[in-house]
Amino acid sequence: MKKILNFLLIFVFIFPLWLNAQNLNQDDSKKLDSIYKTVKKMYKEQKNDPLQGRKYGIDFNIPFFIISLAGVEPFTFNAGFSIFDNENKNEYAFPISYEKFSNKSYFSIDGHFRKYLGNTLNGFYIGGF
Repeated sequence: MKKILNFLLIFVFIFPLWLNAQNLNQDDSKKLDSIYKTVKKMYKEQKNDPLQGRKYGIDFNIPFFIISLAGVEPFTFNAGFSIFDNENKNEYAFPISYEKFSNKSYFSIDGHFRKYLGNTLNGFYIGGF
């Protein structure tokens, strides 16, 4: 009689809890699958375009220029011009630097090539020149 009572106790109380736990795991799995599909769809639709279609860029070092205007020697002007090739993931940059001391001045133009390794013009790159 005691064995039958224990079996009924297990069957009436523990089996429904176990069954409910199995249903929760299946629901959680369905939810995770749904979230995964949504994220995958969003990733496909997202276009990573940091330049927003721009082909050219200009940069200017404002802090050095302001400090130079305050009379701190040397007078410094740093700027640059960049050309972006979005299709081939390349950047051609041309930095310009000018420094004027009381007795000498220096002017420099350089050229840089960058080949970006990611899917867009951001992240890691290989450079030359």
